[in-house]
Amino acid sequence: MRRSRVFGLGSFITLFLLLADVLAIAPLRAQTVNWTIVGYQQVDVGGTSGRTGAGAAVFGGNMYVAFTAMNDSTNDCCSDDYVHIFSTNGFNSTAVQRITGSIMSDENPSLTATGATALNPPYLYIAVNSQWRSGTGGLVSIFRSADGVNFSQGPQPPSSSFYTDYSPSLATDPVTNDVYLGLRNYADQTLILCRLPASTDIWSCNNFPGTRQMGYSPSLAYWNGVLYIGFVELANNHSLRMFTSADQGQTIMENTDIANTDTSSSNPSIVVYNNVLYCGFRSNDNGHNFLYKYSLNGLNWSSSYGTSNTKLGGAPMMVSGAGLTYNSNLLWNWNSANDPSNWLWWETAQ
Repeated sequence: MRRSRVFGLGSFITLFLLLADVLAIAPLRAQTVNWTIVGYQQVDVGGTSGRTGAGAAVFGGNMYVAFTAMNDSTNDCCSDDYVHIFSTNGFNSTAVQRITGSIMSDENPSLTATGATALNPPYLYIAVNSQWRSGTGGLVSIFRSADGVNFSQGPQPPSSSFYTDYSPSLATDPVTNDVYLGLRNYADQTLILCRLPASTDIWSCNNFPGTRQMGYSPSLAYWNGVLYIGFVELANNHSLRMFTSADQGQTIMENTDIANTDTSSSNPSIVVYNNVLYCGFRSNDNGHNFLYKYSLNGLNWSSSYGTSNTKLGGAPMMVSGAGLTYNSNLLWNWNSANDPSNWLWWETAQ
């Protein structure tokens, strides 16, 4: 699986002039990025068939990457896989190992990190979909770690009516350190949003029945006081969609500008990098190519751009390297290979 960079100076100038005309951009700054393959791990990443993936977050100078490892010989009989984790400081990586506490998941895990609060030290959070039950889906479980190695159970969201059949998603408000959880409701395939206020350490959740149904799990990012929720519509067209919430998950609005003609065969990944909001996703065709688009204001979105021969076995996982000991100025993407190996690959961009 070879990957190459496709954006040169001419492409950047053309793109800039186009966006300057459409969005009235004043300062010159790069929004398109050039991806370079960095490495891979020979592990069989788990998750729903055709939509495997990983979770990642920067915590304490390192980027932690977690995934369900299908090749763990002690996985149980009921589709649960042990979650494994490793970290990188942006230059060197630790060995892959099973998370302490034997955390298991039916789907891909999600990670986010918080700073210190009045109640807690800095924490690395992980959310998993576990304890699958026929007819109800899986129950979301939250764990957290103060050192990135030893995890224990954290505050749990209300269990009643909060089952999901796909992966949970996490994000943190970098100002307040509130943690957000996004789910696809198993009962009606609509959005569930939960918030863990740093001031109370108690989850509160809201359902949004009657809103646009999601095909897979959502993706979350918090930027300039707004929570962004990216997802793929549950419809034959698999359109890329997005909700936003400016009141801490109490209400949501739909951003229709992101849709255009973009479709995806997996849930997207959204991230803030260099104060630009990016959305990465997998093409809705046999190519399974990695595509991305971006927004300078959270309202208007660019066209989608390909990355030439980057083939995804599942959803991308884009993470800003800000806070890493090394290469903190890079945008990272973790994904599983688009072949039977399902190996974990990663690439970086500027």
